[in-house]
Amino acid sequence: MIYKILNYVSLDRGLIKALENLDKKQQSEALRLSKKLSKGNANCLSKKEPMIKLAASLKSAEKTLSIYKKYGISEDIFRSTFDDIRIWCENFDNKGLDNIGWIKNHINFKLFKIGRLQFQFFKCRSRFLDFSKQPFSRGEKVINIHIPQGEKLNIDECKKSLCKANEFFKEYFPQFKYGYYFCESWLLCENNRKFMDENSNIVKFMNLFDIRCNIPYEKQTFERIFGIDMNSKSPIFGNDEEKRKAEISCLSENTSLQRSAKNYLLDGGRFGMGIGIINKDKCVGNE
Repeated sequence: MIYKILNYVSLDRGLIKALENLDKKQQSEALRLSKKLSKGNANCLSKKEPMIKLAASLKSAEKTLSIYKKYGISEDIFRSTFDDIRIWCENFDNKGLDNIGWIKNHINFKLFKIGRLQFQFFKCRSRFLDFSKQPFSRGEKVINIHIPQGEKLNIDECKKSLCKANEFFKEYFPQFKYGYYFCESWLLCENNRKFMDENSNIVKFMNLFDIRCNIPYEKQTFERIFGIDMNSKSPIFGNDEEKRKAEISCLSENTSLQRSAKNYLLDGGRFGMGIGIINKDKCVGNE
């Protein structure tokens, strides 16, 4: 089976070989499931093997590419957006694709990587927000910002990305009326300011947003800073404070961020997540 998307996505050679070695029955199954995935049915792949998920996603992405061409969206944006398949395969030790729940957004023409950041069509219904205090209502259209891994969080590139996004959605999706960008991430937790340098790119990134809410959820930060699997049963995530502190004392100190974060935790600090918004009309370059 030929995978045209491999002209745009640079997968590990061993993984490409594994795709080539799928038997006819597996290929037929992947092709059948790819058609369902293209129609928005990602559940059909939930219990399938990672290689079947990957094969089906690559075939389904061929239809997405044709939609890009129909809209006149550049192949560069398609290539940049679908590079996430490579990233998530690498996260799964190049054994296939496991996170189909995320990649479905790319395939279904709902998410685009424009410069440094990713932008997703979204209706905001966050259970953490008090919508009586927000500039938009529950369920209102916004653009959800994601920060893909693998690149430095260069603040100038983030600003350029936001400006380009304004132009992108205005040109290609003028019918999608939105007033705000929305982001929910560990990068936006206000507690970060207590252990991060004010001139760090993370704090500068935070300063781009009007932060509306902080969430006491630590796992994402532990994963990003210390590499602790969010699904692990580490005492760090438990309720026993003595065991938590003992585990924290063993955390690595290979970077200045790890050292400052560790000291912050040992002093009783807590990580979290934050929700921030940006008025699209006040993006840098649009004032």
